[in-house]
Amino acid sequence: MNLVELLFVMAVPFAGAFIVAGIASAIAAVTGTYTQGLPGRAGTIGGGATFVALLVWRWWFRKMDRLWPTCRCGNSDLLDFEPASARKLANIWKCNSGNRYCYATSRLWFEVDEQDVARLFMKRSFLGHWREATEQEVLNQPVPERVLNRRASPP
Repeated sequence: MNLVELLFVMAVPFAGAFIVAGIASAIAAVTGTYTQGLPGRAGTIGGGATFVALLVWRWWFRKMDRLWPTCRCGNSDLLDFEPASARKLANIWKCNSGNRYCYATSRLWFEVDEQDVARLFMKRSFLGHWREATEQEVLNQPVPERVLNRRASPP
């Protein structure tokens, strides 16, 4: 955790405490039920609720898949892949295990075989989850034109 993240995690509950204390004070002033300890208790509750909300937010985004899809061997970290090349395709990535992939778009992950033929391997859903493509999707999804290497010589 760097300094900016630490300050954010510390500042957000305090901001939540101040906001909830201000709302409680305003409601108490309007209704005429203002007591001496009300803003402090409301601030404590607001700070705690905001901290819990931060934890839930962190948990939710950790459940979301990473931006990088997985390899057949299970690697899914950016450091597990390195740029590679293919005769007919651009944007090729090679896994540490030796498998090659074409990251055609932010939602499509093609597997590239030894003959430089790309077949759809994974698709990304609207919510960001990577899933393995169905057989029907593999048959119906062509490689996008923008990843075809136009400078490649004909075989």
